[in-house]
Amino acid sequence: MMAAQTWNRISVRHSPAPEIHYVSGLTVYAEQIADSKLVGRYWSANGCIEDTEEFPRFGPDVPCHAFSVNLDGQSLDWGWRFVSVDQGEKDGRGMASISLAHGTRPVSVRVHTEVDGTGFLSRWLEVTNTGSAHAALSSLDVFSGVLSSGKALRGTDFERTPFLLGRFTGNNWSQEGRFAWEPLANGVMTGLHAAGPYGTSGYQDPYFLLTSDRTSEFFAFYLGWSGLWKAEILCDTTLHRTLQVRIGPAAPAPMRVLAPGETITTPRVHIGYLHGDLDRCVQAAHEHIRRSVIPRSPRMPVPLVSHNSAGSQGLDRLDEEKTLRDIDLAHDLGAQVYMVDAGWFGKNPASGRLKIPYARFMGDWVPGEWYPNGFAPIVEKIRQKGMRFGLWIEPEGIGLGSDVYKLHPDWIVKREGKPFPHLAERLNLDYTNPEVREWVESELVRVVTEYHVDVIRFDGAPMSAYIGEREEGGYIENLLWRHYEFLYAVMERLADRFPDLLIENCCGGGGRLDLGILSRSHRTQISDEARPPRSVQILNGITLMLPPEVCMVFPFGSRQETADLDFLCRLVLFGGFYNLGWTGRMEDQHPRTLETLKRYITLYKSFVAPLQPGCRVFHHTPVVRIEGEGRTPYCVWEYVSADGRAAMAGVFKLTDAPEPYRFTPRGLDVAATYRIRFDNEGTAVEVPAYTLRQQGIAVDLPRPLTSELLLFERV
Repeated sequence: MMAAQTWNRISVRHSPAPEIHYVSGLTVYAEQIADSKLVGRYWSANGCIEDTEEFPRFGPDVPCHAFSVNLDGQSLDWGWRFVSVDQGEKDGRGMASISLAHGTRPVSVRVHTEVDGTGFLSRWLEVTNTGSAHAALSSLDVFSGVLSSGKALRGTDFERTPFLLGRFTGNNWSQEGRFAWEPLANGVMTGLHAAGPYGTSGYQDPYFLLTSDRTSEFFAFYLGWSGLWKAEILCDTTLHRTLQVRIGPAAPAPMRVLAPGETITTPRVHIGYLHGDLDRCVQAAHEHIRRSVIPRSPRMPVPLVSHNSAGSQGLDRLDEEKTLRDIDLAHDLGAQVYMVDAGWFGKNPASGRLKIPYARFMGDWVPGEWYPNGFAPIVEKIRQKGMRFGLWIEPEGIGLGSDVYKLHPDWIVKREGKPFPHLAERLNLDYTNPEVREWVESELVRVVTEYHVDVIRFDGAPMSAYIGEREEGGYIENLLWRHYEFLYAVMERLADRFPDLLIENCCGGGGRLDLGILSRSHRTQISDEARPPRSVQILNGITLMLPPEVCMVFPFGSRQETADLDFLCRLVLFGGFYNLGWTGRMEDQHPRTLETLKRYITLYKSFVAPLQPGCRVFHHTPVVRIEGEGRTPYCVWEYVSADGRAAMAGVFKLTDAPEPYRFTPRGLDVAATYRIRFDNEGTAVEVPAYTLRQQGIAVDLPRPLTSELLLFERV
């Protein structure tokens, strides 16, 4: 068996036409400048580097261009002249940039591609207005082209195709992670888009998989964009015999106006092409995200256990005395971060905050009078306990009752020429206003500096799907692009200024789980929902898309009585342990409840957290259905450390199915013997992994929403 497939290379041939091969692991993607456009020529998942001249050309009616730019209503899919190609390497990743100039419109494009040896590549564009007048970007596909053609589609009928689409089907709050496979019908365009209620990437997520029922191939697509997006997939089995994809950001046109000489950078598309099973595809995607997307922090080599104030104190009952007591409890439980959540801020009397939307005083980012000494005693006690101080903030909005809104009502976005109305007393800031940008960035710097923040928790999002508009260069420009352009930039500058700062992402739970926001964050909340079986379905789906160590999960929901404590706490072991969700004061909870929580936090810190970074994830039940007929009886995960020395498996029963589940490990070293601990009984046994692979382990759970936890250690 060959060594780990981390090989990456970009090669360029200039004759008879410029031709570029991108190699990432065993994945090869080839492009060529042909017929005045950049064309994708072929994909290989077996490391085969071919001569593109040996491949037949696509017909004139096949949209084979590798990107699409529409300026002022003109589709610039062809008419490009090759200028140059640059190659390089950075942080072990191969990089190339192809420069193109258009022959008719005064515009140039640089096509950037990066390979990292994981079987994935990432692609983004720089678009420059080289003319003397403003130009309006009407639409954009960062990546487009033919994925499969010819022989792969022969022998299919006029209705069905061999391809399946894997996607998330939920489109609202608490509907994250509803993963499903759907067949692609012949000749029917399948359109995906952000369907949520806000100007975000949405609860459906810009992520999808394509696979064939004839082969072992998988394509995986991610768009690193936190705003509205679109993707189109078309499989034609009878005329052109092609599988085509296009993906990019979306917004009402024009989505961005370019001034003369201005250059804009598009979001990144991340594409993987691999042979194998779904587990291998997921593992390659996780490795790509770990290696090339999520920023690393020396302050968090392994996932940290967090304790959030919202669970025990709510959002309108925070005060100094309660917080200090809660810090003691968080420390006793074993938390490593104490997070003060929403409700800490405001210049108004404490009596004005009870039973109101917590957003009312947003923007007045100073501790309220319920913290009479500011955060000094809070931070001091957190430091004494050896924990880190976390603070919630929502930099994209201000509250209806805040002083900053009363002073600057003109800072609010406009829709159809009028200030956009508040939603739950929250108003959105216009990030195209230079005063707003300066104030937001200075406030973030001040908050981190003045309050000695270790972990900052970014929440919130635009309250409208299209945010708003403004006049720019004679056009009515949508604000979505510029909003995220600034948000990303300020997050990057904050990280550069405070290299030890940890950044958490949260947006109404999992409203922004895209690789755009996550490339500027260290971890993310994946949902506000903690009630089984929905919470099981959510974590199962999201860990198909994201590595588990970045997925913060909390064990308890409001009046949680559907499952026992072990079930609730074990589920959190398969993500990042985030202690939030109690309905009353934690100090009033039953001692056995706290002892159970403490036991699982200890287990997480000692066994799970060291295992998760770099672990291989096996989804034994990748599609979990919890409603209607055909409900999934069990949800089962297996996590195996990168060195194979340790592993864990969770078996979560979801229905009253009478049959026990037979768990057969997939990732253990078959030449080794493992000590297996059965957490329900607290017993252990040593068994050769080969025997486990042949016979499996029967897990008999008598009732719905019960569970078993298996811990493996190589002897």
